[in-house]
Amino acid sequence: MLVFAAVLGALFAAASGVHAASPYHGVCLALAGACLLPVFGTGRRVHLPPARAAIAAARLPAFARALRAAGLRIVPFARIPEGGVVPDELRLMVRLTACRPGLSGIELGLEHTMTSAGVLSTPFVLVRARDGSDSHAALASRVVFQRGRDGEERVAVVRPALPTPASVCELVLALSRQLAPSASPGPRRSARNSGGAGSVTTKLRVASPAHAA
Repeated sequence: MLVFAAVLGALFAAASGVHAASPYHGVCLALAGACLLPVFGTGRRVHLPPARAAIAAARLPAFARALRAAGLRIVPFARIPEGGVVPDELRLMVRLTACRPGLSGIELGLEHTMTSAGVLSTPFVLVRARDGSDSHAALASRVVFQRGRDGEERVAVVRPALPTPASVCELVLALSRQLAPSASPGPRRSARNSGGAGSVTTKLRVASPAHAA
């Protein structure tokens, strides 16, 4: 920015000197300073692709602490692209002690969106289930499923009401109640009747299919 300010200042100083002899050429020289904006105003750090693994490593521990405080077992894992050795994404897997048949897992990750101020990272929850299983049927009327990593897997992307650890924890607890074994009595207040961030009674919009990987 200092270089940009120095160059721009020199350009306008020259334009002022030329303006005394020829106002037309002075204005043209001043307007030519606009060509410096693409050079110094683009290609900044905020325009670089987000370091997803580094951002997740900094933010996911807060979500893990909230989920563990609620009595859930959390296992962190890294997703390594095919042919690579460095993980491109970190997620948290929620291990339920008991669940309906067909549940492959519940995962918590971060979605990164580029904004004018930088990278905006918001949490999302993935529910993986086998097509036609009890777990799939338990949520099919409440969330939208899409094809997963293979033809038999179905994945639902669910977002919390707020991007906070408490809201994510409430959502995961609501999902765990919905996916509890049917023979289990479960808590008195079911997710079907609960409101707020933990409710999954409303059909939610599916996020990018890239999350299903």
